[in-house]
Amino acid sequence: MYAAPTRRAPPEGGTSRNSTRAGSGRNHIGSVQLMEHTSASDIDWALAPAENFTGTVRFGPLSDRSPEALNALAVHFDPGARTDWHTHPVGQVLYITNGAGLVQTDDGDTVEVAAGDVVYSPPGEVHWHGARPNSPMTHLSLTTGGATEWLPRKVTDAEFGRR
Repeated sequence: MYAAPTRRAPPEGGTSRNSTRAGSGRNHIGSVQLMEHTSASDIDWALAPAENFTGTVRFGPLSDRSPEALNALAVHFDPGARTDWHTHPVGQVLYITNGAGLVQTDDGDTVEVAAGDVVYSPPGEVHWHGARPNSPMTHLSLTTGGATEWLPRKVTDAEFGRR
């Protein structure tokens, strides 16, 4: 049975990001930064803001870099949950890791997605994505170039039901 991710707190006295080389206990040699590793139990899952989502959606940040760098975010949607209409300044790649969902463009094209599928939305394309009514969905969202540009528009039930 599928268990939805929950918010996890960092270990006592620690942070949610561990920047250490395996076995070394160090994260820098001179001025060279080394690999970072975050265990699954240290990912801080948080509820997504209701102003940009319908239903229960949780974020698990996988990177915390500058806006120009790769932004990697795990996003879990409960059944029927979805984003509002939005765009990305430099596009977005979605990699579906679990469950089944829908991705729809403003012109009405709808794609049904499942675990293992990849969706690319080009820069400025108005779209939304979320879980199907009877299935949760988790995806990785990969973006660069700045923050998501949210439109002041919820996805209506009619739009959500369009196939």
